[in-house]
Amino acid sequence: MNLLNDFRILSWVASALLLTCLLEPVSAQGQFAPSRQELINGAVSPGTLARLQLLRDPELSHYTQPVRIEVPENATVAIWNEGSFKPAQPNSVMAGLTVGPVYRIKITDIKGHPGLEVYPSVEMLDRLYPPEGLATEHPVEIAIHYNDLLQIARGKMVTKVIYLEDPITALPYRQQESHQSSFDVGFQEDPLGVAARLGRPMAILRMGTRAPIPSDQTGNFEFFSPPVKIYKNQKPTPAQQENADPQVSKQTGITRPVSYAQPTSHKAVYEWRMNAANMQSTDTGVGCVPCPPALSGCVNCNPQKPVRRADEFICDGCDRLPQARVDGNWKVSGLGIEDTIGHFDTLEGETIVVPSNRVCIYSPRFAAVRKVYNLGHSNSSTSLASFRKKNYSEQTRGHELSSSSLQQLRLQSNKASYRANSFKDHARSTVVDNTIQLVGSYATLKAFGNLQLIKFGRFENTESARLNLGMQSALAWDIDVASQMTVKNAQAVIVNDISTIQEVVASESESHPTLRLCKLASRISAKPGEEVDFTIRFDNVGSERIGNVTIIDNLSPRLEFMPESASCTLDARLVTSLNEAGSLRLSWEITKPIDKATGGVIQFKCRVR
Repeated sequence: MNLLNDFRILSWVASALLLTCLLEPVSAQGQFAPSRQELINGAVSPGTLARLQLLRDPELSHYTQPVRIEVPENATVAIWNEGSFKPAQPNSVMAGLTVGPVYRIKITDIKGHPGLEVYPSVEMLDRLYPPEGLATEHPVEIAIHYNDLLQIARGKMVTKVIYLEDPITALPYRQQESHQSSFDVGFQEDPLGVAARLGRPMAILRMGTRAPIPSDQTGNFEFFSPPVKIYKNQKPTPAQQENADPQVSKQTGITRPVSYAQPTSHKAVYEWRMNAANMQSTDTGVGCVPCPPALSGCVNCNPQKPVRRADEFICDGCDRLPQARVDGNWKVSGLGIEDTIGHFDTLEGETIVVPSNRVCIYSPRFAAVRKVYNLGHSNSSTSLASFRKKNYSEQTRGHELSSSSLQQLRLQSNKASYRANSFKDHARSTVVDNTIQLVGSYATLKAFGNLQLIKFGRFENTESARLNLGMQSALAWDIDVASQMTVKNAQAVIVNDISTIQEVVASESESHPTLRLCKLASRISAKPGEEVDFTIRFDNVGSERIGNVTIIDNLSPRLEFMPESASCTLDARLVTSLNEAGSLRLSWEITKPIDKATGGVIQFKCRVR
């Protein structure tokens, strides 16, 4: 009896240690950390990783995540639902999936392979946290490329880990319609560990040559998946394909940026992503220097409540740690990706740096890590232990000499064909005559920026709701704040009732040079290929004249600057330069000093990559 109790205790201890080893690679933030244990990798059986995620956060099973599964052109796709693969839809299907179950899909009508049917499995690992009402507009994208199906036709197995890209370390390329960035890993590398290093793993797609047996009624092939909700298919927003050659505009002096194309070499993509993963990524609102009291009419750039998942937003503005500094030669240091600051010189020769408020746009982007397995290859090796029976060869009874021999002729020539690895596309240029350039325009402010604060630098309480929406952008649903005005720790009073003035008291104060930056965005969410308008209002709200004013905006790699859209109401020189993330740093250098109680407006557009 004692031996039996001891055996039970040892079994419980062994189970606890095994569970600890299984859960160790999962980080506290819900992301899969690079695995040091071979028990947790992309080669485990379907459903294992999802169950581990539910042990960490059981609430994941209560959320239905919209997922769009895209297949090559002319192919059809269907998901197993309530006893059959229905309904079969061309090109893509969008369904509501949960973390925990494993789902089976069916792909048919593959171009060049009539009769081929592929049955991938989909396992969800995490979910998105979109703003209210935007869940179906921003689903998790799972793209199955033609090359993936070609590998299956050759008898191989493909595992793809779809992950959410970090907006700061993402590749600065323009995403095309119905295209998802994907790259291969080596034979000894784990696709799950690589995806966890680059972003947040969202789903695992496993594709092989397995097909259902018609007489099998056990349900093992369908993984006993629960019923799924099929959404009305929404076609992704197409991305623009215009190419901007690097050139300098003679009238504006703006240097046009180079349009970044997606690297075609898997090695180049892998090296870029590995280097980008080593960059320090900061969450929205974390490490943000509090805005100075001079930001009258603007919300503090450090939000009271950070967003649930910062990797789902493209943010721009504020001054995250380390704080930006300007030396005597006006060289800026400590400027981080996505920071927006302004610096100026006072009459005493002091250089002061001020940040803008922070705006965030909901725009998740997905990529995939792929690993191709050869089913004829095995990693395991078994050594032979012993022979149970020994058989000896019989003695040769006779010898026969060969009567003739054939002379082996050496190969004289060899012809080889190589696959083309590049091509050049020559497009004939067209001549444009009678080009008329814009001289001036009226009512250039759009609806989101047509406010008294933007036009005249005067804050009015009647516009506080619209002002908050523009400044907070995608954070408007998550932060419950109102527009406030403070100047050097003095709180401005917003008057809602009109009463008779009884007494006016004026007092002199010491000199306080101050620059106010207020940044607005035209939308709270955007898909790759869509455009976002940004407006920066800057005002001298201090008590003296300031000079050498420069407004700097360091763009995220997910934002592509459109130089034709840049404008400034004051005389300014725009200087663009590449930043360390592969995007641009925009600097507006105001040519003349700004008097007190005056300011200007900067407007520009960016295309979401």
